[in-house]
Amino acid sequence: MIKRILVILNMMFCSVIQADSLQTEGAGLDNQADVYISAWVGDKPIMSKSTPESSVNEFVVNEQVILTIEVATSGWFTQGTRIGYVETNNAIAMQRNPLAINYTQRENGKTWAKQRWEVTLYPQAEGQVSVPSIPVQVAIASPKGGQRDETLYTNPINFDVKWPLGIENGEAWFAASEAILDQQWTLSNDSLNVGDTITRTISLQAQDALSVLLPSVLLSHETQTPSQYQPYPSPRSLHDSQFRGKYLSKQIEQVTYVLQEGGEIWLPTYQVHWWNSETQAMVTMMVEGQTFTIKHTWKSWLKSYGVWLAIMMLSTVVIILLMVAIHRYYQHNSKPQWYTFRQQLNNKQWSQARALLYKKQRQVTGSIILSDDAQSSIKQDINDLIQGKQCKRQYQRVWRTISEKYLFERIKSRLKIPKVLPALKTVSKE
Repeated sequence: MIKRILVILNMMFCSVIQADSLQTEGAGLDNQADVYISAWVGDKPIMSKSTPESSVNEFVVNEQVILTIEVATSGWFTQGTRIGYVETNNAIAMQRNPLAINYTQRENGKTWAKQRWEVTLYPQAEGQVSVPSIPVQVAIASPKGGQRDETLYTNPINFDVKWPLGIENGEAWFAASEAILDQQWTLSNDSLNVGDTITRTISLQAQDALSVLLPSVLLSHETQTPSQYQPYPSPRSLHDSQFRGKYLSKQIEQVTYVLQEGGEIWLPTYQVHWWNSETQAMVTMMVEGQTFTIKHTWKSWLKSYGVWLAIMMLSTVVIILLMVAIHRYYQHNSKPQWYTFRQQLNNKQWSQARALLYKKQRQVTGSIILSDDAQSSIKQDINDLIQGKQCKRQYQRVWRTISEKYLFERIKSRLKIPKVLPALKTVSKE
């Protein structure tokens, strides 16, 4: 009897405990809030599934790619959401915006609290970039109170990267949606002298880019430095910022030119290639060079023109010595015929000039008759000269013709091949 009573009491106690347990589980299920996560790159979202999805967007190397992670709950967030480490192949991943976009949205009669986070990716090589699952830690509350910590995982994402058109390997370029290239000149003095300085500041601003990926405008155009100035570049300054959802990058380069020589100097033009991610086209940006006039000091003037000055002085001394030597030589020797003939014409000594013409004719042809073998162009001049006409130009033309014939005969005689046995012709005649 007692055993039966104990069995009945035990069964009643277990039923009460089981009912209480079922009631507690039902209350827990009623207090739980729904939560889900999605992620995508570009414009088209990729919902969470069990298999990786590929983005329909195509990007270029160095272009900024936004990886968007969205967490939604039917309750509300009680603590800050933590995005896990993003590890990708051939890409730089950075969470440049530390704040999320919070908003609510009503779907299928239910209100959802959503957070949208952005991670910026910068592909470094063409091909496919794979983003593995990213852990996201959230803390949410149910409508009836309580908090639940969850670790959600995004789906793996793949997207394709290509090399931009119009750019070859080795060329300096960057990718951005907007860009501005500017420069400023600072002179140490309004009137530049040797020893003064010119400071050139080049700033490159880009939207949707990363400052470390901006190319150096100055170093990408390294050339041989002229002797007129010595450049001293400063380390470039890099700055990244985020303002109202826009990612801004800025690079400032500065070089100081120390002027070492006077005269005009040309500081070069620089250019950089920019891939416009909005228009999908390559743009060449340029900062123009400038010419400056530098005043000489005595030291710089001698440095610039000292060699030419020495050459001119040496040439002058050589010419003077040569003239003195020629003068001394002709003091004891007869002067050249052409010089004597010119003096006679200048002094209007027509008979002496005519006699010298006959002498020149005899030296050239062996005949003293001017009309012999005379060219048709000077026959009239010879006739006028024989008749005693006194014309300086006619005398000069006849002299020039005879001299040219004399020169031609000398060249002909030197180019003529000498006979090996000159006496052979005489023997054969005999």
